[in-house]
Amino acid sequence: MDRRNEFKSVLVQYLNDPCLEGISEKLLGLSVEIAPAVLYRYRKCTPRHLAELENEALPFAAPAVFDDDPDDAFVSLDHERVAHMQAKATGKLFSLFSQLMEMSLEDCSKALSEAFSSGAPISNLFEGVIPPQHAWRNGDFVGMPDGDKVRHISETFDAILGEISERDACNRVREQTKVACLCENPNSKRMWDEYGGHGTGFQIAYTKDALFGMGSCGVTIPMIFPVIYEEERPDMSDLAMMIALRETGFQFLPGDTPIQRHWFACMLKAIYIKSRKLFSHEEEWRIVIPDQSINETNRRFATRLCPVSQIRLGEQMSPPNEILLRDIAAKLNVPIVRYHE
Repeated sequence: MDRRNEFKSVLVQYLNDPCLEGISEKLLGLSVEIAPAVLYRYRKCTPRHLAELENEALPFAAPAVFDDDPDDAFVSLDHERVAHMQAKATGKLFSLFSQLMEMSLEDCSKALSEAFSSGAPISNLFEGVIPPQHAWRNGDFVGMPDGDKVRHISETFDAILGEISERDACNRVREQTKVACLCENPNSKRMWDEYGGHGTGFQIAYTKDALFGMGSCGVTIPMIFPVIYEEERPDMSDLAMMIALRETGFQFLPGDTPIQRHWFACMLKAIYIKSRKLFSHEEEWRIVIPDQSINETNRRFATRLCPVSQIRLGEQMSPPNEILLRDIAAKLNVPIVRYHE
């Protein structure tokens, strides 16, 4: 099994069965096992990219604002499926939602455990959801007729889901993470053209040990996985419903609950599955920091200190930029080579 299929099999396993435990631990172990010995980044000679190199700062962007990939960070939604899930929330699951609105946290947890059998996927998914705390006030629903409750739930979900466009759905889920994009191919002509200024830029090499050793701006361990290239972008309808739940005030209990595991798997699905037709030539690997700390999520960009193992000059690099890069390489005490070397 190749590395992309190995990663995909684990991801699909958790998406299909959110009651499975230990996804973070299993993925971290797999990441260390399959990551290449060296990964590469192609850069243009801009002031920001040169400054990042000089400071050995590996930038992580919120995926919705990738500076080099404006059409990336996109997920598709099956709106019919979203509507079906919404109908289920106000139909089959209405009695559950109705009860949750009027319960304390302790009573809610007890009701969830009693309402569903452990083997049903939807029940496991909703384990770990507590009553609305913000957008709705539980007291407002005490004694409200069922018809009014259904109407209010439907109107609220309509408003939220109407705001969740395909791109916005991706923006919201990825507020919880940061991503850095690298390439496994050191000699990609298309990558030099697209990300290295048609050969006027430079290439940075990072060793596996350096990438896993990052940590100057946080304590979380990076996860390094290959992008999975598919013919079609993934359907993220279940993610849209989870976003709607959060936006309407329902809160997810922290920790290793089924809904947290499913949220995590959906996040990775959104980040790592890309169009084969548009992007497979990139042979891309992505580094994710699944950190919810203020320092790494409330900024458009975040950086981590990551030592460089080699700098490579583009074949069309100008003499002034070559001088700048050779000075930086000397300060960092790292080798610098030309394109053909």
